[in-house]
This record gives sequence, structure tokens and C-alpha cells, in this order.
Amino acid sequence: MEIIKASTENKVALYKMTQDAGIKKMSEYEGKELTVKGYALYKDTDKDGQERTVLSIIDADGICYATNSATFQKDFDAMVTIFGEDLESINVVGGTSKANRHFITCSLGKAKEEAGAKKAKK
Repeated sequence: MEIIKASTENKVALYKMTQDAGIKKMSEYEGKELTVKGYALYKDTDKDGQERTVLSIIDADGICYATNSATFQKDFDAMVTIFGEDLESINVVGGTSKANRHFITCSLGKAKEEAGAKKAKK
């Protein structure tokens, strides 16, 4: 396992987000809003020996949710780039691709109100 990017260096949080048996599948939370306390983007090997990039998010209660969806990861990264630590929650959203396949991604749930004002002034 190789951590690519993480919001924390806290070893307990990183373990929970990358190795804990209690990590939830993000796809099972479609239609839900999740708080974002931290995240880790990492590479891991799946049961078939294939290397996968996984995004794991930890909420305020210490529950972790993970996905290997490239679309989800791209959209989450865009929110982190814009809001940074001001990102408070995301919505897990499902859709259908042009090839008629189901996928999940995320949209902005909540960000600290002052985030927009700070970014606009720069």
C-alpha cells in the first residue's frame, strides 16, 4: 500500500481509512450526505493482484467509506482543491454513463460559509 495524498498524518486515522475491516463501500451510501473529517487517496492491490487507487473518507464519528471510482475521486479532488479544510460534507450521487452503466460520484454537501468569501478576495 502506498499513500498518495492524505489530509492527516495521524496514524490511527490513516490505518482506519486504509486497513480497517470496518471500511464501508461508498456505493452503498448513494443518496446520502457524508461529513468529511479527513481523507486518504492510496494505491492498494485487490484480491486479483491488480493495483487500484482507492479514496477513503473518514467522518466525524470515525466511520470510513471507500471507493475506487475514478469519477468519484476526480470530483472529490476538485472540491478539496477549491475548499481545502473548509469542505464539511459531500453528497454521494449515482448516475448512468453513456454506455448505460451505473456509476457513483460526489457533489458538494456543505462548506464553511466564509470559504467562498476568502477565495473570492484573493
